[in-house]
Amino acid sequence: MRAGNASVGRYATIVVAALAVAYGLIAVGVAARHGVFTTYAGRSTAAAAGELAAGWMLVAAGLAAWWRRPRVPAGPLAVLAGFAWFIPDWIGWQTGPAAVRALALAAQGLTLAAVVQLALGAPTGRPSSALARRLIVTTWSATVAIAIGRVLFYNPFTDPACVTWCTANPLLLHDSQTVARALDWADVGLCAFVAVGVASIGGRSLAHATTAARRMLLPVVLPAALFIAAWTVRVILVATTPNENPARAIAMASFAGRAVGLGLMALGLAWSTGRAARGATMTRRLVRQAAAGTEEHSLEVALARATGDVSLRLAFPLRDGGRWIDTQGSEIEPPQRRADRSVTTILRDGQTVAALLHDPAILDGEALRRGIGTAAELAIANERLRAEALVQLREVKASRLRLVETGDAERRTLERDLHDGAQQRLVSLAIALRMAQSAFDEQGAGAAGASLREAGDRLDRAITELRELAHGLHPVELSDEGLAAAVEALAEGAPMQLGALPAQRLPPSVEVAAYVLVEEATRRAAARERGPAPGVQAQLADGKLVVEVEDRGEDSPQRALADLVSVVDRVRALDGLLTVESTSDGGVLIRAELPCA
Repeated sequence: MRAGNASVGRYATIVVAALAVAYGLIAVGVAARHGVFTTYAGRSTAAAAGELAAGWMLVAAGLAAWWRRPRVPAGPLAVLAGFAWFIPDWIGWQTGPAAVRALALAAQGLTLAAVVQLALGAPTGRPSSALARRLIVTTWSATVAIAIGRVLFYNPFTDPACVTWCTANPLLLHDSQTVARALDWADVGLCAFVAVGVASIGGRSLAHATTAARRMLLPVVLPAALFIAAWTVRVILVATTPNENPARAIAMASFAGRAVGLGLMALGLAWSTGRAARGATMTRRLVRQAAAGTEEHSLEVALARATGDVSLRLAFPLRDGGRWIDTQGSEIEPPQRRADRSVTTILRDGQTVAALLHDPAILDGEALRRGIGTAAELAIANERLRAEALVQLREVKASRLRLVETGDAERRTLERDLHDGAQQRLVSLAIALRMAQSAFDEQGAGAAGASLREAGDRLDRAITELRELAHGLHPVELSDEGLAAAVEALAEGAPMQLGALPAQRLPPSVEVAAYVLVEEATRRAAARERGPAPGVQAQLADGKLVVEVEDRGEDSPQRALADLVSVVDRVRALDGLLTVESTSDGGVLIRAELPCA
């Protein structure tokens, strides 16, 4: 089916090209024989050659663009502009049918409208901004309105200043030279409006475009600007002379400017179209290389380098629906088309597996989508699986962090409940027992007082044990004063050599992780009952808290790491790193890096 469509397209291209050649030759032949005084092509062989070259080049570039990118309007617009370029020869056909000359008069503005759309929508012909679309719609609407007005109200036979056409208008509805003159000035206003609009919108597009996109736009926009300027000069001449006299030097200069502008625009359109097609071909090749595993960079990076589009991004829909992620697994907004961004969806088995966000001036998304094969779809699907794996990894890390933070919060709550609840009630009970003991001692009840004294001592030991239990769950110094105060309080009951400690407060989860590391490391050292006290220090560096515990009594990094597995899990949950290395004196250095952002 695709081969059949290609054959039809090839025959259609040949037919249109043949028609363009024949049409141009006939138009220039008519001008040379019957328009020596009324057409530019009839004035000289050089002018005829310039007219033919400009028209044929534009048609050829349009056919090439149409063939390579059949779904974008640049090709048909260029072909239309090329055919319309020869229309003035039919207006100046002195012995030609009046109806043909009247229709030609109405259609001569098509070249300007098509060139405006090509300039503002370069290189595809589709304008990317709403302002450009409004200007294009205004140009086409005004062109049609002025053309209809001229056909219905202009009678060249009664115009004493006519040069190109001085016969009756068979389509005339009402003879009004006032309306005809007003239409000429309306044409001047339209050209001025178009010139300013193309200069401002096109200039802004070029200013904000990437270097690669600017290379695609300049060869089309600048020649179009030259044509529009030359066309504006011609329209002003018609309104002020009045009418158009090809014998005037300034009129011939205007014609030469239009011919050069169209010829250069044809070359620029052909180059831009070929560059976009080459970009799509290179993209398909890179995708297939990625599928075969021969591409060393990620698919997104390779595509951006190959096309020169630094804004190129790949996005993937998650299977849960509604959410999109990038190649790094980060959640992003659903891809949407913008003024400087096209969205090309990649399908597999009828389902959207990816979206390519790219500059429409650099990469032909439609050609890419049509040309992607099964292997390329597989490469994109693999890239999607990789991104989804990163999402799952992030979710696992976030879940583990939430578990750690929830556990710490529960321990803080339990410590506070024990301190403010059970411990306070036991303290009150101990005070009451001491008071009762004093009363019995005063009354000489020795046995009862001794019993109360023993009960008070047991209650004091229970309070001490409860206080130690609460402190082990979560030291109150850690919550109230920070890591330095908590470690210093820990050093009062456990042997250690304290070094520098950060005075400022840190995120609660970081403080807890650092404290648990110091506590576990010193507990291990104390349990051995041999060797020097471990050295402890902590400092901030490059946005991280670096905690170091040097255990001189331990000689096996593997055993130390195995004993600290719960601490390792806590550090990793914070996206940190814990390492255990041997030191020169036979001990081990436990080092943890905890991000504080």
